[in-house]
Amino acid sequence: MKQITRQTKNLHLYVSRGCPFAHRALIMRQLHNLDNITVDVVDPVLRDKGWVFSPSKEGCTKDSVYGFDTLRQVYEKVDPGYSGSITVPLLIDTQTNKLVSNESAQIAEMMDGTFDDKVRTSTEFVHKNITMGVYKAGFAKDQTSYNEAIQELFSALNKVEKDLKESQYLVGDSLTAADVFLYTSIVRFDPVYVQRFKCNVGMVRYNFAWLHLWLRHLYWQVSAFRDTTDFSHIKQLYYDKSDDSIIPAGPVPDIEEL
Repeated sequence: MKQITRQTKNLHLYVSRGCPFAHRALIMRQLHNLDNITVDVVDPVLRDKGWVFSPSKEGCTKDSVYGFDTLRQVYEKVDPGYSGSITVPLLIDTQTNKLVSNESAQIAEMMDGTFDDKVRTSTEFVHKNITMGVYKAGFAKDQTSYNEAIQELFSALNKVEKDLKESQYLVGDSLTAADVFLYTSIVRFDPVYVQRFKCNVGMVRYNFAWLHLWLRHLYWQVSAFRDTTDFSHIKQLYYDKSDDSIIPAGPVPDIEEL
């Protein structure tokens, strides 16, 4: 896995600002001052054609590399014969027109370069139990599966609550990729997952004091988190494809002040 530095050339990143996986890459890019990686933003709402470019929509861009209308076309360009899911983030090399990676954890590690065993263990825990845990609850097919998923999810949330009571960040007193991975799920928890995915046993702002403090600190004190968080795109991604397409107004405020 090749490390990305400020001297690395010809890299371009495709993201959705609503997607928690793509959000990881956006935060890591800004944290490490990797503005040499250019970025395009797809429409937050998944259409029949999948991810599309809607340059006239607020917060979105055109495909500045190829001028395509859909992300699928980009995949077909950089990886002919690709048969997997059309997902974000997508990192490409614009000189070779090759796919570099579409795995958010791999992209984050390429941008960071300081992953050690503790950080990797923490990111894997967060990904399995919280990032995917909310989806497991939200897409449960029966009551038993839902009950099990909710129990596992809130057990994981209680664990990180306990960890953050003992230290400022997930892995000791330094900000790491583990915090980035957790943030992209927690910042979506109250406005989306509580209602949309039926994760309503508790809310971060009311039931997890240390997790809530950690969230507010990152959002208000570390610009890479606030600058890359777009609550409009987040809500559009999850609610615009719901049965009635009505986007809830709250909670208000999006993030409480410190």
